[in-house]
Amino acid sequence: MNDRVRGDTYVRVSGSDYEMGAQQGHRFAAAVRDVFTRLCRTRAVESFRPKWIPPFLFYPIMRSWIARRWRRPIELIMPGYARRIKGIAVGSGTPLEDLYLVQALEVLAIDASLFVGCSSFVILPQSGKTAVTVAAKNFDFISELSSDHLVRQSEPAGGYRSLEVTYKQLAGAHDGINDRGVVVLYNYGLTRERTQLRVPVTILVQQLLERCATVDEAIMYIRTFRYPNGAILTLADRHNNAAVVEISPERIAVRRPVQGVLSATNRYLSPEMASSDIPDDAVFSSERMPPEFHGNRVHQSDDRRQARLETLLARLWPADIAGIERILRDHDDVPQGSDDTLCRHGSLLSTQVGMVFTPHRRTVRIMLGSTCTA
Repeated sequence: MNDRVRGDTYVRVSGSDYEMGAQQGHRFAAAVRDVFTRLCRTRAVESFRPKWIPPFLFYPIMRSWIARRWRRPIELIMPGYARRIKGIAVGSGTPLEDLYLVQALEVLAIDASLFVGCSSFVILPQSGKTAVTVAAKNFDFISELSSDHLVRQSEPAGGYRSLEVTYKQLAGAHDGINDRGVVVLYNYGLTRERTQLRVPVTILVQQLLERCATVDEAIMYIRTFRYPNGAILTLADRHNNAAVVEISPERIAVRRPVQGVLSATNRYLSPEMASSDIPDDAVFSSERMPPEFHGNRVHQSDDRRQARLETLLARLWPADIAGIERILRDHDDVPQGSDDTLCRHGSLLSTQVGMVFTPHRRTVRIMLGSTCTA
């Protein structure tokens, strides 16, 4: 792991849930303490505010309302993670309300105004392109939070060890690999179903890493619960198994590799999920989104990135690390990326981390920042 990762974005946590949270909170106290203030300044979160309510009234009310709603499901269903969140709060000197707001951020955009990012794929030896399974992902999120990424090495008491990419304020994770060689990658899913008060998917990702030794175990665990929002989880393991699990609040479907390859952006591709997907002709609202999005199809970026992924994966030979990183850096044959390229350069969202996992070695290459320049 290079010096940059070990410096301002890396932490090793171990012990009980509370102890791991406290270690994380103490290590990144400044970034955790001011996250609420910074969130309120982002264009993406500002899109939630009705224009007739001044910011000084809206944001404190929003924070209290979200914390009251989302704290109880986590305490009731995953009490260990409630203790981790409390540890982060105490370790950093941050109000619990601020941290519950961040935990719930992934499920706040029912109209899909925030979460239209991330591209992931898996290449198996069965493809004939590689001798070992390789999984990769570009993580896209709110551009103003690009400095909040965390590479966390977790050693929980009573669970598998893992290495995750997440945010400094989160108890859960977006992506990671555990010491059994299981990889979990989380893309947001766009669904017409109503968001429900349930445990955030980032906490599920962390649970899968701590509890599951194979893809099949992970799928079994996923099917045990219901989830608050749309999600697309890409899974791989050291036994050369892989799957994409597509989740909505009311449905779960599993996709398996075709000719040894799997890919995902933010659109459901399983036939069983068609009725849960947002309409193909849905467009961004002019009431909340910045002008550059007005009238654009919500699925436009998803579809273009998915098509580009499939084209590049079909061409890829061999599937070595250099070739996979070229896919993550892709700008669709133009010098500058856009909101529709695999390496995202949008006005609200941008690619912030690129990752290449090799499950049989239990390793991950992490590219911080835009993958085209990392």
